[in-house]
Amino acid sequence: MNRLKESYDMLNRAMNMYNDTSEEQATAMKTLQGAFMVKQKVVNNYIEKCATLEQKLELQRIETERVTRLLKSYSCSSYVIDRIYPTAESLKAFEDNEVTEEKKDSEEKVEEKTAVKKTKKKKDTE
Repeated sequence: MNRLKESYDMLNRAMNMYNDTSEEQATAMKTLQGAFMVKQKVVNNYIEKCATLEQKLELQRIETERVTRLLKSYSCSSYVIDRIYPTAESLKAFEDNEVTEEKKDSEEKVEEKTAVKKTKKKKDTE
């Protein structure tokens, strides 16, 4: 019977020790879960910030591309204004000169015809 009592006491001590260990582990687990939740919230916060910053960066890239294209169009417009427009203006001036010369030529021809007609009339009347 002593042996049975000793075995029962030993078993009881082992059970109490396991219970104590189990309670300590449960307390440690709760503490670790709390710390994990805090860390998880911090990580989620960083992930959200990164996503927001990536969106802003992409919007900035789009805006930069738009401005770059706009500047290129301005440089193309500058090329047109600097190179083609003066050429077109000089061509227009050249055409105006040709038109003016043609008008002068046609006026001279008209005057010559008028002079020829007058001389014919004079000859006819004499």
